[in-house]
Amino acid sequence: MADAAALKAEGNKCLAAKDFDGAIAKYTEAIAIDPSNHVFYSNRSAAYLSKGDPQKALEDAEKCISAKSDWPKGYGRKGAALHALHNYPDAIEAYEAGLKVSPNDAALKKGMASVEKALAAGMQGRGNPFAQLFSPQNVAKLKAHPTTGPLFQDTAFANTVENAATNPAALQLMQNDPRFMQCLQVLLMGSPEMQRAQQEQADEQKRKEDAEVRATPKGYGSWAPSAKEPEPEEEEELTAEQLAAKQKEEEEEAERQKIRAQADEKKDEVR
Repeated sequence: MADAAALKAEGNKCLAAKDFDGAIAKYTEAIAIDPSNHVFYSNRSAAYLSKGDPQKALEDAEKCISAKSDWPKGYGRKGAALHALHNYPDAIEAYEAGLKVSPNDAALKKGMASVEKALAAGMQGRGNPFAQLFSPQNVAKLKAHPTTGPLFQDTAFANTVENAATNPAALQLMQNDPRFMQCLQVLLMGSPEMQRAQQEQADEQKRKEDAEVRATPKGYGSWAPSAKEPEPEEEEELTAEQLAAKQKEEEEEAERQKIRAQADEKKDEVR
Protein backbone atom coordinates (compact mmCIF):
# COMPACT_ATOMS: atom_id res chain seq x y z
CA MET A 1 0.00 0.00 0.00
CA ALA A 2 1.45 3.36 -1.05
CA ASP A 3 2.05 5.90 1.69
CA ALA A 4 0.58 9.39 1.64
CA ALA A 5 3.83 11.10 0.62
CA ALA A 6 4.25 8.78 -2.37
CA LEU A 7 0.67 9.41 -3.45
CA LYS A 8 1.22 13.15 -3.20
CA ALA A 9 4.34 12.83 -5.37
CA GLU A 10 2.32 10.91 -7.97
CA GLY A 11 -0.33 13.61 -7.82
CA ASN A 12 2.31 16.27 -8.42
CA LYS A 13 3.49 14.43 -11.52
CA CYS A 14 -0.07 14.24 -12.83
CA LEU A 15 -0.58 17.95 -12.15
CA ALA A 16 2.62 18.85 -14.01
CA ALA A 17 1.41 16.72 -16.94
CA LYS A 18 -1.99 18.51 -16.87
CA ASP A 19 -3.74 15.28 -15.91
CA PHE A 20 -5.96 17.11 -13.44
CA ASP A 21 -8.35 14.23 -12.77
CA GLY A 22 -5.41 11.95 -12.08
CA ALA A 23 -3.87 14.50 -9.73
CA ILE A 24 -7.17 14.93 -7.86
CA ALA A 25 -7.49 11.16 -7.47
CA LYS A 26 -3.97 10.80 -6.04
CA TYR A 27 -4.35 13.71 -3.63
CA THR A 28 -7.70 12.28 -2.52
CA GLU A 29 -6.02 8.95 -1.73
CA ALA A 30 -3.32 10.77 0.21
CA ILE A 31 -5.95 12.68 2.19
CA ALA A 32 -7.72 9.42 3.05
CA ILE A 33 -4.48 8.23 4.68
CA ASP A 34 -3.58 11.53 6.36
CA PRO A 35 -6.53 13.96 6.49
CA SER A 36 -4.60 16.39 8.70
CA ASN A 37 -1.96 17.28 6.09
CA HIS A 38 -2.64 20.82 4.82
CA VAL A 39 -0.40 20.41 1.75
CA PHE A 40 -2.63 17.68 0.31
CA TYR A 41 -5.66 19.98 0.40
CA SER A 42 -3.61 22.83 -1.06
CA ASN A 43 -2.43 20.72 -3.98
CA ARG A 44 -5.89 19.31 -4.64
CA SER A 45 -7.25 22.87 -4.60
CA ALA A 46 -4.71 23.79 -7.29
CA ALA A 47 -5.75 20.77 -9.35
CA TYR A 48 -9.45 21.61 -9.08
CA LEU A 49 -8.80 25.22 -10.08
CA SER A 50 -6.69 24.14 -13.06
CA LYS A 51 -9.46 21.76 -14.08
CA GLY A 52 -11.95 24.63 -14.03
CA ASP A 53 -13.85 23.83 -10.83
CA PRO A 54 -13.27 26.87 -8.61
CA GLN A 55 -16.01 25.90 -6.13
CA LYS A 56 -14.23 22.64 -5.28
CA ALA A 57 -10.95 24.55 -5.21
CA LEU A 58 -12.45 26.94 -2.66
CA GLU A 59 -13.66 24.08 -0.46
CA ASP A 60 -10.17 22.55 -0.36
CA ALA A 61 -8.58 25.93 0.30
CA GLU A 62 -10.84 26.32 3.33
CA LYS A 63 -9.81 22.86 4.54
CA CYS A 64 -6.16 23.76 4.04
CA ILE A 65 -6.53 26.91 6.14
CA SER A 66 -8.43 24.99 8.80
CA ALA A 67 -5.62 22.43 8.99
CA LYS A 68 -2.86 25.07 9.18
CA SER A 69 -4.04 28.63 9.66
CA ASP A 70 -0.52 30.11 9.78
CA TRP A 71 0.42 28.84 6.29
CA PRO A 72 0.09 31.70 3.76
CA LYS A 73 -0.35 29.54 0.67
CA GLY A 74 -3.75 28.35 1.90
CA TYR A 75 -5.02 31.93 1.75
CA GLY A 76 -3.56 32.26 -1.73
CA ARG A 77 -5.50 29.17 -2.83
CA LYS A 78 -8.68 30.66 -1.35
CA GLY A 79 -8.12 34.04 -3.00
CA ALA A 80 -7.48 32.43 -6.40
CA ALA A 81 -10.64 30.32 -6.16
CA LEU A 82 -12.77 33.31 -5.16
CA HIS A 83 -11.23 35.35 -7.99
CA ALA A 84 -12.25 32.64 -10.45
CA LEU A 85 -15.75 32.75 -8.97
CA HIS A 86 -15.80 36.54 -9.55
CA ASN A 87 -16.28 37.09 -5.81
CA TYR A 88 -13.82 39.96 -5.65
CA PRO A 89 -14.60 41.34 -2.17
CA ASP A 90 -14.10 37.95 -0.50
CA ALA A 91 -11.01 37.30 -2.64
CA ILE A 92 -9.49 40.54 -1.39
CA GLU A 93 -10.34 39.55 2.19
CA ALA A 94 -8.64 36.18 1.70
CA TYR A 95 -5.43 37.78 0.41
CA GLU A 96 -5.50 40.33 3.23
CA ALA A 97 -5.83 37.51 5.79
CA GLY A 98 -2.83 35.79 4.23
CA LEU A 99 -0.77 38.97 4.30
CA LYS A 100 -1.46 39.28 8.02
CA VAL A 101 0.20 35.88 8.40
CA SER A 102 3.02 36.66 5.96
CA PRO A 103 3.21 40.41 5.18
CA ASN A 104 5.95 40.08 2.55
CA ASP A 105 4.56 37.10 0.63
CA ALA A 106 5.05 37.96 -3.04
CA ALA A 107 2.45 35.47 -4.31
CA LEU A 108 -0.24 36.95 -2.07
CA LYS A 109 0.62 40.48 -3.14
CA LYS A 110 0.47 39.44 -6.79
CA GLY A 111 -2.89 37.74 -6.28
CA MET A 112 -4.31 40.80 -4.53
CA ALA A 113 -3.15 43.06 -7.37
CA SER A 114 -4.76 40.74 -9.91
CA VAL A 115 -8.13 40.90 -8.14
CA GLU A 116 -7.96 44.68 -7.82
CA LYS A 117 -7.14 44.98 -11.52
CA ALA A 118 -10.10 42.77 -12.47
CA LEU A 119 -12.38 44.78 -10.21
CA ALA A 120 -11.24 48.10 -11.67
CA ALA A 121 -11.62 46.78 -15.23
CA GLY A 122 -15.18 45.69 -14.51
CA MET A 123 -16.02 49.07 -13.07
CA GLN A 124 -14.47 50.89 -16.01
CA GLY A 125 -16.88 49.18 -18.39
CA ARG A 126 -19.86 50.72 -16.62
CA GLY A 127 -19.31 54.37 -17.56
CA ASN A 128 -19.13 56.20 -14.26
CA PRO A 129 -19.59 53.51 -11.59
CA PHE A 130 -18.92 56.07 -8.85
CA ALA A 131 -22.22 57.88 -9.24
CA GLN A 132 -23.89 55.84 -6.49
CA LEU A 133 -20.90 54.19 -4.88
CA PHE A 134 -19.26 57.50 -3.93
CA SER A 135 -22.42 59.28 -2.94
CA PRO A 136 -22.13 61.97 -0.23
CA GLN A 137 -23.50 59.47 2.30
CA ASN A 138 -20.85 56.85 1.42
CA VAL A 139 -18.07 59.43 1.46
CA ALA A 140 -19.21 60.38 4.95
CA LYS A 141 -18.96 56.72 5.95
CA LEU A 142 -15.41 56.58 4.60
CA LYS A 143 -14.44 59.63 6.62
CA ALA A 144 -15.84 58.06 9.78
CA HIS A 145 -14.34 54.61 9.17
CA PRO A 146 -11.21 53.84 11.27
CA THR A 147 -9.35 52.42 8.26
CA THR A 148 -10.11 55.10 5.66
CA GLY A 149 -10.80 58.16 7.84
CA PRO A 150 -7.12 59.14 8.19
CA LEU A 151 -6.70 59.10 4.39
CA PHE A 152 -8.90 62.19 4.08
CA GLN A 153 -6.29 64.29 5.84
CA ASP A 154 -4.75 64.58 2.38
CA THR A 155 -6.84 67.41 0.89
CA ALA A 156 -6.09 66.50 -2.73
CA PHE A 157 -7.12 62.89 -2.19
CA ALA A 158 -10.23 63.95 -0.29
CA ASN A 159 -11.28 66.25 -3.14
CA THR A 160 -10.81 63.49 -5.71
CA VAL A 161 -12.96 61.06 -3.75
CA GLU A 162 -15.65 63.65 -3.06
CA ASN A 163 -15.84 64.57 -6.77
CA ALA A 164 -15.74 60.97 -8.02
CA ALA A 165 -19.54 60.73 -8.27
CA THR A 166 -19.64 63.45 -10.92
CA ASN A 167 -16.26 62.89 -12.57
CA PRO A 168 -15.94 59.70 -14.68
CA ALA A 169 -12.24 60.46 -15.25
CA ALA A 170 -11.65 59.89 -11.54
CA LEU A 171 -11.45 56.16 -12.17
CA GLN A 172 -8.31 56.55 -14.26
CA LEU A 173 -6.76 58.76 -11.60
CA MET A 174 -7.65 56.56 -8.66
CA GLN A 175 -7.54 52.92 -9.75
CA ASN A 176 -3.78 52.64 -9.18
CA ASP A 177 -3.83 54.46 -5.85
CA PRO A 178 -3.67 52.01 -2.93
CA ARG A 179 -5.59 54.49 -0.77
CA PHE A 180 -8.45 54.37 -3.24
CA MET A 181 -8.42 50.57 -3.12
CA GLN A 182 -8.76 50.77 0.67
CA CYS A 183 -11.83 52.97 0.27
CA LEU A 184 -13.22 50.66 -2.36
CA GLN A 185 -12.82 47.61 -0.14
CA VAL A 186 -14.68 49.31 2.71
CA LEU A 187 -17.57 50.30 0.45
CA LEU A 188 -17.75 46.94 -1.30
CA MET A 189 -18.65 45.21 1.92
CA GLY A 190 -21.94 47.06 2.23
CA SER A 191 -22.90 48.46 -1.16
CA PRO A 192 -25.93 46.77 -2.79
CA GLU A 193 -25.27 48.76 -5.96
CA MET A 194 -21.75 47.45 -6.31
CA GLN A 195 -22.83 43.92 -5.42
CA ARG A 196 -25.40 44.05 -8.20
CA ALA A 197 -22.78 45.44 -10.58
CA GLN A 198 -20.40 42.62 -9.70
CA GLN A 199 -23.13 40.03 -10.21
CA GLU A 200 -23.95 41.52 -13.61
CA GLN A 201 -20.27 41.41 -14.52
CA ALA A 202 -20.01 37.79 -13.38
CA ASP A 203 -23.12 36.85 -15.39
CA GLU A 204 -21.76 38.60 -18.47
CA GLN A 205 -18.42 36.83 -18.12
CA LYS A 206 -20.18 33.47 -17.81
CA ARG A 207 -22.25 34.19 -20.93
CA LYS A 208 -19.05 34.94 -22.86
CA GLU A 209 -17.38 31.77 -21.63
CA ASP A 210 -20.43 29.66 -22.50
CA ALA A 211 -20.53 31.24 -25.96
CA GLU A 212 -16.84 30.40 -26.50
CA VAL A 213 -17.46 26.79 -25.50
CA ARG A 214 -20.39 26.50 -27.90
CA ALA A 215 -18.32 28.06 -30.69
CA THR A 216 -15.41 25.64 -30.23
CA PRO A 217 -15.38 23.07 -33.08
CA LYS A 218 -15.66 19.44 -32.00
CA GLY A 219 -14.25 16.29 -33.54
CA TYR A 220 -11.10 15.28 -35.36
CA GLY A 221 -8.71 18.12 -36.05
CA SER A 222 -10.57 20.55 -33.84
CA TRP A 223 -8.84 23.03 -31.61
CA ALA A 224 -9.67 24.02 -28.10
CA PRO A 225 -8.39 26.66 -25.71
CA SER A 226 -5.35 25.45 -23.82
CA ALA A 227 -5.91 24.40 -20.23
CA LYS A 228 -4.65 26.59 -17.42
CA GLU A 229 -1.09 25.94 -16.44
CA PRO A 230 -0.95 23.96 -13.22
CA GLU A 231 0.91 25.53 -10.36
CA PRO A 232 4.35 24.19 -9.45
CA GLU A 233 4.57 21.21 -7.19
CA GLU A 234 4.65 21.78 -3.48
CA GLU A 235 8.05 21.35 -1.88
CA GLU A 236 8.27 18.48 0.56
CA GLU A 237 7.91 19.58 4.16
CA LEU A 238 10.28 17.24 6.04
CA THR A 239 10.42 16.50 9.72
CA ALA A 240 13.70 16.68 11.63
CA GLU A 241 14.04 12.89 11.43
CA GLN A 242 13.42 12.92 7.69
CA LEU A 243 15.96 15.69 7.19
CA ALA A 244 18.56 13.69 9.14
CA ALA A 245 17.81 10.56 7.12
CA LYS A 246 18.02 12.53 3.88
CA GLN A 247 21.37 14.04 4.87
CA LYS A 248 22.71 10.60 5.81
CA GLU A 249 21.57 9.18 2.46
CA GLU A 250 23.30 12.04 0.60
CA GLU A 251 26.53 11.45 2.55
CA GLU A 252 26.42 7.71 1.81
CA GLU A 253 25.83 8.40 -1.88
CA ALA A 254 28.78 10.82 -1.93
CA GLU A 255 30.98 8.14 -0.32
CA ARG A 256 29.84 5.55 -2.90
CA GLN A 257 30.70 7.95 -5.71
CA LYS A 258 34.13 8.51 -4.19
CA ILE A 259 34.79 4.75 -4.01
CA ARG A 260 33.68 4.30 -7.63
CA ALA A 261 35.99 7.10 -8.73
CA GLN A 262 38.92 5.51 -6.89
CA ALA A 263 38.11 2.15 -8.49
CA ASP A 264 38.08 3.75 -11.94
CA GLU A 265 41.51 5.24 -11.26
CA LYS A 266 42.85 1.81 -10.30
CA LYS A 267 41.50 0.37 -13.56
CA ASP A 268 43.31 3.08 -15.51
CA GLU A 269 46.52 2.25 -13.69
CA VAL A 270 46.19 -1.45 -14.59
CA ARG A 271 45.69 -0.63 -18.22
